[in-house]
Amino acid sequence: MRRFCWTCLTAGAAAAVCASTGAVAITIRDDRADSLYQALGNDPKYRSVGFISWIGNSASGVLISPKWVLTAAHVVDTANTRNFSVGGAGFIDVQHFAHPSWTGNVNQGNDIGLMRLNAPVTTATPASLSFTNEVGYIGTSVGFGLTGTGATGSGGFTTIKRGATNVIDASGDAAGIQPSVILSDFDDPNDSDGRNSFGSNLPLDMEGSIAPGDSGGGTFIDVGDRWYVADIHSFDTTGIGAASDGNINASYSDVFGSTRVGNFLFWIDDNIAHAWTAGNGTFGTAASWSLGPTAIHEVPGSNDIVNFSSSASYTVTLSGNTNNWQALVRRGSPTVNLNGFTWNLLTTNFDGALIIGRTGSGEVSQFAVNNGTLNTTETVVGFNGISLFSLGNGLVWNNSGDVYVGGDYVQQRSSGRITFGNSATPPRVTIGGTLKVYSSGTVSYNAGSLTVGTLNVAGGRVNVGSGANKVLRVSNLIVTGINGKIDLTDNKMVVDYTAATPISSIAALVTSGYAGGAWNGPGIVSSVADTALHGVGFADNAALGLSSFGGQSVDASSILVGYTFFGDSNLDGQVDVTDLGALATNWQTSALWSGGDFTYDGFVDVSDLGKLATNWQAGVAGAALGDLASLEKALAAVGLGGVSVPEPTCAMAALFLATTLTCRRRSGRRTN
Repeated sequence: MRRFCWTCLTAGAAAAVCASTGAVAITIRDDRADSLYQALGNDPKYRSVGFISWIGNSASGVLISPKWVLTAAHVVDTANTRNFSVGGAGFIDVQHFAHPSWTGNVNQGNDIGLMRLNAPVTTATPASLSFTNEVGYIGTSVGFGLTGTGATGSGGFTTIKRGATNVIDASGDAAGIQPSVILSDFDDPNDSDGRNSFGSNLPLDMEGSIAPGDSGGGTFIDVGDRWYVADIHSFDTTGIGAASDGNINASYSDVFGSTRVGNFLFWIDDNIAHAWTAGNGTFGTAASWSLGPTAIHEVPGSNDIVNFSSSASYTVTLSGNTNNWQALVRRGSPTVNLNGFTWNLLTTNFDGALIIGRTGSGEVSQFAVNNGTLNTTETVVGFNGISLFSLGNGLVWNNSGDVYVGGDYVQQRSSGRITFGNSATPPRVTIGGTLKVYSSGTVSYNAGSLTVGTLNVAGGRVNVGSGANKVLRVSNLIVTGINGKIDLTDNKMVVDYTAATPISSIAALVTSGYAGGAWNGPGIVSSVADTALHGVGFADNAALGLSSFGGQSVDASSILVGYTFFGDSNLDGQVDVTDLGALATNWQTSALWSGGDFTYDGFVDVSDLGKLATNWQAGVAGAALGDLASLEKALAAVGLGGVSVPEPTCAMAALFLATTLTCRRRSGRRTN
């Protein structure tokens, strides 16, 4: 297997396998202004990249939590104290260490290390960690030092921050080294030497290369409107084979290698988070927590990460209001008894404030919280393995951002479930952002209240437990995938909109779920509905003018959806002359449920009248279900005299109005 000749990228470092270079940083295209690269490096997106210095050396690092910096192993494999500058503030490290498998050979793919700072950083937002395969993405590499060009190579030294873009071309196995390394080549805009190791020879507009002094800096990738640190800068080498110019100086055709963050995610978690090591106990007991490879015992504070990684079942009880940066549930069955207090998990980057299931494949993580208030910024349930989040008795959960079930912001990942406990004091949940339920995810809303900004059922399931006492409330609704379903059973839903009414999309979701009467299609369904008596009705409250629905306040910008009788056009739980009037108004025209279309075909005709006839006077106090005489009078009153009503049930024979009105009864006796 071919091994690279390489040079570490620590400014001032002498260690190199094949060559050493001067202390420099990002090298740039020779036809682009250096000011452009400086502006890119100083983009607020990359404020987490800081400058590391110690005796005779300098490098870069990436802030990944208020107290921790991710960098290269060869930056932290000696004993001297390191200084770290970021966001205009300076810090010193109180602890640093390399990955335990680091031997000094970057070909082995474990050139990664950590630094713990003496104080939390408040001048920069920590970077979010990438969990995806980044090959093929465009990466933005950020580091410190003097530049050079692809034509001249690198040289000199300074502390100027720069950024450059490059395609992440390949993983290390494409060049005979470990796949935990990623590789990019520096393409010549004129391709004057014809040497390109990977892919296209066309450079990006801000193409560049890392160089000595950039060690420990980050390569970031954009996913949607978010950005993540995917790799940590490790080494430079010449191009591969015929693409090599024989000189490792970050010039055109040279290749740089970085260490994949995603390959070391669990190692990072195990070292920067405070791990609970006891069984049942009180959160504020220092001896129950262990931090890092030296097992520091301290209670995690507002800038610290909590890690529940024991495979046991146990309960941790709060003894006061508690603030933490993040909580990880890695395995086992921990329960946090809030004990009437508030627990704040207030991560400010794109990592979840609460992540359940960041563990090995096949492992089970069951997390329960009860008896108090939980405030989070973003939650992930189902990162890996099998994950269950149980919302227990007396819980108030406020999540200001997004909640992902069965995946995260980037993609679907593993099995995840959120379950609302049906307890004496059921949970109350408010999700300010998006609740996204992937096809590997399920939300079981059994009791309490659930209010969501955007409910995105991306192939998953939202099951509302029976009881006719729950209202699912959302501001925006998306249901996709062949298995995506919201099962209301016998409950209600309110969709509050702010722009154009989404009534057409709601109608499409109910029609899809109806599936011709089988109630097994994707969309909005009811597992207790049928084809004759009960279905799912819906209406724009702009037309109904209700002030409350299911005990919840509604207004003219609310879509109302609920399990009810076929024929109940206004969703008041009754089938009466008001509903018949709505049907008559739209007779033989296009309409939706509130206009008398009870067969979900978008048109009001005799089939819809048959549905209404079956349930005539259902829910009306003191009235007899299917009173034919009163229905005859009502039909005549609304102008439908002479309309034939098909036989709705075996118990109610067909009605023929006006001079031809006839009813066939079971006895076979004929009356006019």
